[in-house]
Amino acid sequence: MMELTVLLRHGQVPSLPPLQTLPSSSNESPSNSALNLLFAKPTTVAVSQSTPPPPVPSRIECVEFYDDVLIIGTSDGQILSFKIEYDAKSGNLRCVESLKKMISTGRKPIESLIAIIAESKLLVLSEASLMFHSLRSLSPISSSVSQNFKALTAACADRILEPPFNFCVAKRRSLHLYYITENQLGITKEIPLPDGATLLKKIGRTILAADTETYKLISERSGAVTPLFPYDRTLMKPIICPIGKSEFLLAFTTAQMIGLGMFVNSNGDAVRGTLQWSAVPKSIVFQFPYIIALLKNNTLEVHNLFTQELISTMEIPSQYSDPRTLHETLFPMTLNPLVTEDDSAASVSTAAAASTTVLKVLIVCRDCVLGLKVKSIDGQISDLLESRQVTKAIQLAEYAVQWGETENTKKQVFDRIYERAGIAYFKELAFDESLKCFQKGEVDPSVLISLFGGVVSQDKNQGRIRTLVPWTDDVEQMSVLEAIRKKNPSVEDESQISELLKDALLKGKDTLLSYFLLARNKEYALHGFEDMDNFLLVVYEQSDRDALHTFLTDSNHLNVSKAEEFLWHQERFYALSLLLKSTSQVRKVLEIWLRFVSREYEDEEFQDPGRVVAEYLAEVNDQAIFLDYAQRLLAIDPVLGVQTFMTTKLDLEQSKILSILDQCGSLAVRSYLENLQAKGKIDAVCEVRLLQLYLEELPRLYSSDALLENRNLYTLLPFSSRPMFPEFLKTQSDSLSVIRVKIFNLLSATRPSTPTALLTLCARLLEFEGLYFEHGFVYSKRNELDKTLKIWVAELMDFKSAEKLCLDHHHEDGNSDEMYRLLLKLYLDGDNHPFHAHEYANQVINLLNAFPSKFELAEILDILPDQWSLAALSGFFSSQLRSSFHESQEQLLVKSLVKGESFKINADLVCCYNSFTPSIVTATCTCVVCKKAMTDADAGNFVLLPVGGKEGGEAQIGHVSCVRLS
Repeated sequence: MMELTVLLRHGQVPSLPPLQTLPSSSNESPSNSALNLLFAKPTTVAVSQSTPPPPVPSRIECVEFYDDVLIIGTSDGQILSFKIEYDAKSGNLRCVESLKKMISTGRKPIESLIAIIAESKLLVLSEASLMFHSLRSLSPISSSVSQNFKALTAACADRILEPPFNFCVAKRRSLHLYYITENQLGITKEIPLPDGATLLKKIGRTILAADTETYKLISERSGAVTPLFPYDRTLMKPIICPIGKSEFLLAFTTAQMIGLGMFVNSNGDAVRGTLQWSAVPKSIVFQFPYIIALLKNNTLEVHNLFTQELISTMEIPSQYSDPRTLHETLFPMTLNPLVTEDDSAASVSTAAAASTTVLKVLIVCRDCVLGLKVKSIDGQISDLLESRQVTKAIQLAEYAVQWGETENTKKQVFDRIYERAGIAYFKELAFDESLKCFQKGEVDPSVLISLFGGVVSQDKNQGRIRTLVPWTDDVEQMSVLEAIRKKNPSVEDESQISELLKDALLKGKDTLLSYFLLARNKEYALHGFEDMDNFLLVVYEQSDRDALHTFLTDSNHLNVSKAEEFLWHQERFYALSLLLKSTSQVRKVLEIWLRFVSREYEDEEFQDPGRVVAEYLAEVNDQAIFLDYAQRLLAIDPVLGVQTFMTTKLDLEQSKILSILDQCGSLAVRSYLENLQAKGKIDAVCEVRLLQLYLEELPRLYSSDALLENRNLYTLLPFSSRPMFPEFLKTQSDSLSVIRVKIFNLLSATRPSTPTALLTLCARLLEFEGLYFEHGFVYSKRNELDKTLKIWVAELMDFKSAEKLCLDHHHEDGNSDEMYRLLLKLYLDGDNHPFHAHEYANQVINLLNAFPSKFELAEILDILPDQWSLAALSGFFSSQLRSSFHESQEQLLVKSLVKGESFKINADLVCCYNSFTPSIVTATCTCVVCKKAMTDADAGNFVLLPVGGKEGGEAQIGHVSCVRLS
């Protein structure tokens, strides 16, 4: 919104109402104009009357304005300074006269005022002369170069305020550039300007000038003057409006008195589009993002800089006579809203930016000065957000960042816009739109929780939840109700309103949940990690147990003490244990879990708590904690308790563990020893202890009928698929079979040097009739293998175990032929079995075919029954023939190898003899070994040896007997 206010009046102007709304026209209908504009447009212009100072007896020619100081130049050569005071309560402005000076030009009109704020100087242009005055006291300042500032046609200051301050002046045929400091004034450059200049505007190193016919561009660096385009001075005065830091807007008119504006950059190139006014402009200023033009018909037209769209048209009331020009200051006055003691810091900071206005543009009339108050960029953006024009608000913000109208970065500005838009959408129950805005704006979760955390509240436990989710007073609930009533005006039933409220709160909770899940562990949400995770904890506890358990198991940023208290009161004991586990509170975790094992607590989500406790205890490194809770688990479930002792990483002595397990009975001890056995960690003492426990259990389970039934089941199995008897027992589920398998596993796993105590205990198995396999196994441990074979073959018909025993015995001592012969005899004896004769016969054939080398053919032919067909033994005979042929061939091969080796040795001996030179044995020759002289008796009983053992050397003589002994 733009607002006109009277800053200064003179003469006898009739009194005005305190606040008057002026007509405002637009190119759009009032109903939908806001929707079709790129930026927030001014729709009303209000004129408020300020308290006027004493009347001024002359007309106003020019003004200068910075901060809260207004300086005017009059037609009779006076300079007046006023202090602008702003009443935030009423919103009115008033001017208080502070200084008044008459310049020494003989009461001539003051044409222009230029304030140099940094150097505290005021440049006054009057009667073609430029004079220097103090900005504070308005007193003239003498200058040694003042004579150079005569006969001027135009003057202007540099729009870029960088020290030293620069300004330029035009004479009839030249342009002069100067710099000024606090104590120095110097000339920078002089540029020839044949046609002179009646108007100057300077931005940095670029100067735009207008002579009597043409606009032209002047380069400060090169001094080049470039004509741009002409204008008709008979129709209008030249107008140059600086735009930002590198553009100018130049005005001209058509023959039909239609005003046009052309944008050019610092190179003189046309940019943007062309502006069009309904009448010839008298003055133009730029107030981001608007181009404001004062037309000859005393109206203001406001265009958008970026789209050249006409935003608004405002007429200046006729009582403000002869509006001449618009004045823009680089040091605007900020008009902040009224702050009361009741306003909180948060509300002030939120509303201040939206309601702040700036006074930057003045309208200079003949007898008054009007101020144009414009809402700040934040305020304009807020207006757009209130009308839900988020895209336009973003575009305006983007232009503001590019134009330098905000101190924040582009991302900060956009984030703030999306945050405000998202909050507004949320309050209106537009949850999908609010979520999108929250994501784009990367909103701090703490802000949302503070505003909307109450969506998780429940009447019965609101206090407990609030300790975790600290939302503000339930204002948001009231706003939700208000939004529901506004959205559903036809619903009056309170019960329906209550249901709609529940639904809205649920959707709001889901919206926050979705955003927080996206924002978790993101850098922009760093300060809200704890609040966000506390919120997620409450939401999951209310609606999703699986998600709650996963959330507590994973890494999180919860306030542990508050979360622990909350879950305890909500009786979410399993969830509480997961939280405690994630924070390594071992004792508390085990305390809760043991109550689940004992069924004091129940939770369908906590499956198999005993196993979980056992696995968790196995990872505990504190021996005191482990022993405490392992014994408690042992008392509840001995099997799991034993498993805990078996899987622990602690180095505990087996004797200490057994002493603990003894207190829980033999079952716990047996389970522990069985685990030791399965892991191969059992020692001889423990083996004896385990076997003793089995033997103590065996009488209770013993049943001759069960043994007979198992034996019959085994013998009825087809031989081709019949396993060894222990494997068969493993398929039986009765308790007797189970313990028999355990006994066999224990005995078969013992080391070869079985302890005497274990063998003694094994003998007790012989007391139980029907344990055929165990009896045979005991005899095998005593090396009474013939008894073992007789039992396994005759009584049990476990042929595979019998053959394996023979094979193992062969591997141990290498001589098992007698074992195989005995086995064959047992098979042949079974040929007379009333039911299984055929099976025994097959075993004979299979044994002979499998181990033919263990039997002699002649012996087999003697013992085989006469009625047997030789065809049944064709395999054995073929094997025997192959074996015999192989042996004969092997003998021939060995004989040939021996003959070849003998021939080679003889050949080597001949070569050796040939390599020796003849040796003569004399009476002086001595034996190389015994050193005795050779005699006639030694003839033929000596040997020649090469010197050093090398062939071809000088031979040495030695007695054959001596050389052999050496």
